[in-house]
This record gives sequence, C-alpha cells and structure tokens, in this order.
Amino acid sequence: MVLMVAGTLTGAGVGALGLAGTAAAAGGNPFGFVDSVYQSPDGVVISGWTVDPDTTGPIDVHLYRDGQFLGAWKADGSRPDVAAAVPGAGPRSGFTHVFPTAEGSHRFCAYAINVGAGAPYVLLGCVPVTVTDAPFGAFDVVQRVPGTELAQVYGWALDANVAAPISVHLYADNVFVGAVVADRDRSDQGAAFPWSGGRAGFEATFPLSEGEHVVCAYAIGAGPGAPWAGIGCKSINFTSTPIGNLDTARVGDSAVRVTGWALDPDVTAPVDIHLYIDGYFAGAVPANETRSDVAGLYPAYGAEHGFGATLWLWPGAQNVCAYAINLGAGPGYVGLGCKGLDPMPPAGSGGGRRIVYANLSQRLWLIGADGFVDRTYPISGKYLDPGPGTYQVYAFQRYADAGHDGITMEYFVAFNPAGLGYGFHTIPTYADGTPLQSESELGFFRSAGCVRQRRSDAVYMWNWARAGDPVVVLAR
Repeated sequence: MVLMVAGTLTGAGVGALGLAGTAAAAGGNPFGFVDSVYQSPDGVVISGWTVDPDTTGPIDVHLYRDGQFLGAWKADGSRPDVAAAVPGAGPRSGFTHVFPTAEGSHRFCAYAINVGAGAPYVLLGCVPVTVTDAPFGAFDVVQRVPGTELAQVYGWALDANVAAPISVHLYADNVFVGAVVADRDRSDQGAAFPWSGGRAGFEATFPLSEGEHVVCAYAIGAGPGAPWAGIGCKSINFTSTPIGNLDTARVGDSAVRVTGWALDPDVTAPVDIHLYIDGYFAGAVPANETRSDVAGLYPAYGAEHGFGATLWLWPGAQNVCAYAINLGAGPGYVGLGCKGLDPMPPAGSGGGRRIVYANLSQRLWLIGADGFVDRTYPISGKYLDPGPGTYQVYAFQRYADAGHDGITMEYFVAFNPAGLGYGFHTIPTYADGTPLQSESELGFFRSAGCVRQRRSDAVYMWNWARAGDPVVVLAR
C-alpha cells in the first residue's frame, strides 16, 4: 500500500509549536503535533509528540481512523528534540503506531488526553489520506548525455507492499527501451518513507535519435497490488544544436537589460550569445552565469548557462533578439527568441525605483530600483490633473467607492498626500457591475482625477508598489 497525504501536517515537527504551544502551556492543556504520516509494508505509520504542562511524565494519546477509535497509548517514546525545545517537558513524549488500512480515502486523527485542569482532551491533528496498493514514484529528469547519442533518466520508485527495491521500465515514444532497478541512494525518499532505507532511486541511459521524443517511466509492482503504475512522462528535444531562451528584456532610460539561458548539448562549456536590436548587432556575452533552474532541468550540464547584458538603446527601438553560437555539429547559430521593447520612460523622470505617470501620453511605468522597467501600460486619467510634480504612495485600499452613484473600484493605491483622493485603481463600476469605460478606451482621458487601469495591471501594481514609492507626474 502507498499513502497519498492530502494534508500539510507531515514533517511540521517541533518547529510548528510556536505561539500556539506557548498559549496551550499557559492554559494547562496538553499540546503537541502529528509529525509524520507515511506508508510502510506493515501499514500506515503515524508519529508525533505531546506534553502536558501539569506533568513531566508521558500522557495518553487516543488515535482515530474515519471517526473510529483505534486505541489509547502512552506518548512515552524518546523525543530529546521536544525535551530541548519545550521548557518543562520530560524526555519521553513521542508516539509512533502502525495501522493496517484498506485501500481508499481515510482520515486519521490524534488527541492528547489531559491529566490536569482544563479541556479533557486536545486535538493534535487530523490527516486525510488515500491508500492504494499500486507502486509509486516520480520521473525527475530526462536529458542528453553531453557529446553522446545517449539519453539519461533519473527518478525514484517504491512499492509499499515490500521493503525491497523494485524495477522501473522505460519507454521512448511508446517503444520499450530498457529496465532498471530502483536501488540507488535517495535520502529524500528515505526521510519520507523510512522503511525503504533510502534505496529508491533509478538512473539509466539508452540511445535516442535526433528529434522530439516523449520518454515515460513505469514502476513495476512487487506486491499483491497493481502490477505497474506510470510515474511520469517527459518531452525531450534530442538535438546537437544549442537550446535556450531569451527570458526578459527590460527597458530603461537609455538601455535595455536582457536575460536568458543557453547550452549546447554537445559540450558542458558555456556558449556565446549574440544580441541584435532591430536587426543591428548590439553585443555578445558568454552564457556562463549561474541558473539553478537550468541545472535542475539538465543536471549533466551544470548551472553556468545563464546570460545577462545591458545594451544601449535608441528611442523608438522595436525589438531585441538573441542567438546562441553553436559549438558542435549543425548550424552556426540558433535563435533563442525575440522580445518586443516597451516604450522608454520619459526623460527627466528621475532615477531609481519609482512610478512614472506621463499625463499627456496617458501611460504608466513601474520602474525598479535598478532603473529598468518592470511594467508599462496605458491608463485613463484626467487632463493635467494632478499637475506635474513628485508625489508619494501613502495608502492601499482593497475596495473603495466614489461616494456617489454606487460607483466602486478595487486595488486602490493612493498617491496624493494632500488628501484629494487621487489613486491608481481598476476601471470603476456602477452598482449593477457595469464598467464606466472599456479596456479599449485606456490610453485616453476618461477619469475625474484618479488613474484607471486594466484589472491585471491594477493587481500587479497593488503587489508591486510600496508605501513611500515616488510617483513622478509629467506633462508629456
């Protein structure tokens, strides 16, 4: 059997005690936690701890499954971690019990029984679970072995009906390509399923042709349950030419900051990236910056495959493109993508983190501390109102109303400390939900003073803005 935990109590441990435990101790009631719930060949294992501030000795714990009483036990297991973390706790406060459980959905609950004044019992936690006899696991990685025609896979698999390692069968495009035993060290799974001893990992290589493929892994059962179970499928572009992506292009006052990643499957060394703006060569950089996300997808190649560059930008530039230079067989370069460039912030808007409101253009820029734009978009405000100047974000109101005609708005970010009610917010609506304008009208004067935004932009600003952020209003 395998336990599929639907709750979030597993692994919380002593650290979850926090203020709740302190309050419980002050009140004289017992307190504690359900630390872990996992499946073993013998059944569902429940572990935890509990103490009562009225005694240093072990207290009783009652356990229930689906509302049915399973029994009472002393929480007398050794828990030096609890004794060290909880003042006055004795050395023996832990409990661990195993319950054979049929397939299906269940709910396990643990209660601490009080030995002094206060409530007769305290709930330590309930965990909903689904039990199945099928093997289980995860298919973590498929990648090309650098410089070879071999694909490499990683993952883990277990069958809770047996403590021994099980087999994993591999398929590429629905064709069987090999079998491997999941007997490699996986400390993460050893922690989650102690009965496995951490011997749950698998790794294998097999030849693969150039092109797009789908590789799937199946855990082969060794007990009385289902004979096999799929543990995942992954796509792989098996190519000798570079792969990667141009991730971001953030404009600034006179430059654009680009980031991305690239690697060449033929080598582990970084490749060079050539950058173009509107078809003109703008610079070259090596893709040798750390990108842990890339390393997670392609472990054999390491993490040093990211790139970043700041390029001079002229007004009116439309797009930036990135190309990876091939180090092996195939074409000399591969495009990583192009990105359209946002309008540059108006000149004279200051520096650093700020909100720039170009009134005559009816456009807004959210500019980060590095001077590059995080987001820009059209808005609807009022002609030259508020007047040019530097204001400041000073309040946030999730819901607001205009004070007349039942008009309301959301995600209100106030920026006029004179108290005149100016702010950035969603397009207002009447009481019946009818908007005062359409999104297609953004970019034109429509407001009585506040600044209307598309809902997605208003939510973005609400999360982006901070109290004290400068708001630079320009007559441009």
